[in-house]
Amino acid sequence: IDAAIIDALLLQADEAVDRAIREVFKTEAADLHGNDILLAEVIRELVKRMLQQDKKDTPFTIEQLEGTYRSTIPVNGLPINLYGKFDRVDEQNGTVRIIDYKTGKVVLKTKEFDSIFTDPKKKTLFQLNFYSKIYQDLHPGKVIKAGFYVASSLSDGIKWPENSEISNEET
Repeated sequence: IDAAIIDALLLQADEAVDRAIREVFKTEAADLHGNDILLAEVIRELVKRMLQQDKKDTPFTIEQLEGTYRSTIPVNGLPINLYGKFDRVDEQNGTVRIIDYKTGKVVLKTKEFDSIFTDPKKKTLFQLNFYSKIYQDLHPGKVIKAGFYVASSLSDGIKWPENSEISNEET
């Protein structure tokens, strides 16, 4: 994906949102009423802002969108299945980026790594590490960075945790 592709997608954004409204709500965007009109406009704006932010990160290559990834870990000699549905996996400059889209607040810092397993406020950090583990199992040796696109702060770009590069089994 390069800047020219993003520019073309920006020109198609309104029609893409209209198409999604037809598919999901079984109605035309022009036939929406009240709060639904506002929701459609918010979606249009979010799509355009995200594309504009992505343009700043070009070039990158999309590996998969909404992909399910699976791995296993042995526990007491038995295989335990792990899986996650990753919103987006792309690659930029040799680094695989696992990106999750969030509408709410995300925690990106922790003083003690172990707290991601016990503190519900750090579930987003757990999610990033869990996804990274699954991906690392499937693609050993890849440099991985996992982060969030947060709807309320799209202009900040992708938010990365403080130690977001995960490239070894120990991490």
